[in-house]
Amino acid sequence: MNCDYTINQQQMYCEPSFNVRFKANTKSNSASGDKNGNYIHKTALIGPNVILGRNNYIGPYSIIGFPAEHKTFWGENMRPKFGKVIIGDNNIITSHVTIDAGTENITLVGNDCWILKGAYVGHDCNIEDNVTLSAHVLLGGHSIVMEGVNMGLGSMCHQRSIIGSYSMVGMGSVITKKSTILPFDTVIGKPARFLKRNIQKLSLFTDCQQLAEHNRFLQLVSQNH
Repeated sequence: MNCDYTINQQQMYCEPSFNVRFKANTKSNSASGDKNGNYIHKTALIGPNVILGRNNYIGPYSIIGFPAEHKTFWGENMRPKFGKVIIGDNNIITSHVTIDAGTENITLVGNDCWILKGAYVGHDCNIEDNVTLSAHVLLGGHSIVMEGVNMGLGSMCHQRSIIGSYSMVGMGSVITKKSTILPFDTVIGKPARFLKRNIQKLSLFTDCQQLAEHNRFLQLVSQNH
């Protein structure tokens, strides 16, 4: 299929004309309006304060950058306030994904992430690089998902959670307010509990690099709690 994409600036979504190969060439919502190679399905809704990087895929019926589900963030007469979302490069965001706009901060998605069908990213979340959110993962607002995390099908986390880098969260697991998910841990259950170390990822890092990730995790915890 050959797809050429143009953006409708009033409606803030891209209208594709299909031929035969996925080859996107869209304008992003950044101020520069450069053509950044983003594929945005015609049914996806992109809010007015969303900035896209390069080479992102946004699938059918995804909603990005619309007002947060936060009672105090709606203006007078129930007029919504549109916060910001910044999405990096080379992300795969499949169908029916919701990424809410920020309230106090910007909702952030890094680079090279996979966000699969039906996933929900709450307002003010920070998703770092190389993260996988499997289908129907739910992230409460203000949560930080550190680099390389893999969250299994239907797993979820309480708002303001911090999920350590290169950890794995098992299918259906629930990260509660009291949960601690350290870097390189594998956790399962309701509430999520430690199962084992993520040996596959540990083997890719030196002791100094592992220590650096633990220190970064502790710094984020101290800054956000």
